[in-house]
Amino acid sequence: MKKILLNPFLFFILILISFTGCKDDEVEPSRRDMLTGGTWNGTAVYSQGTDITESAKNSGFDITKNTLRFDTNGNYTDTYDGSSDTGTWEFAENESKLLLDKNTSNEQLATISQLNANTLNVTFSSGLELRYTR
Repeated sequence: MKKILLNPFLFFILILISFTGCKDDEVEPSRRDMLTGGTWNGTAVYSQGTDITESAKNSGFDITKNTLRFDTNGNYTDTYDGSSDTGTWEFAENESKLLLDKNTSNEQLATISQLNANTLNVTFSSGLELRYTR
């Protein structure tokens, strides 16, 4: 008789353990989702690893007046001090680079130095790195 009562009890404990022992695995957003998840605000300019934000500002380029928005349809908007330009974008080289304005006279390939939900850093072939946050 004890055996019959013990089996339902063990079954109940096993069910409790299985529900409490499993948590939902957080799914990391894709690089596309991170890139297109909102507006990027310019924060810093680096050249060859050196912060040149202030000297760029003194020369007429204030990165803090720059925003970028990448849309899921492959278009982007680059806004500086209220004036906007648009173009196209796509990932290249296993999503490690951004190809901007493909097959146009403005085509550029930028290396994604860092990309997460809150940070976007892109480096151009000139060695200039632009840093953005959300």
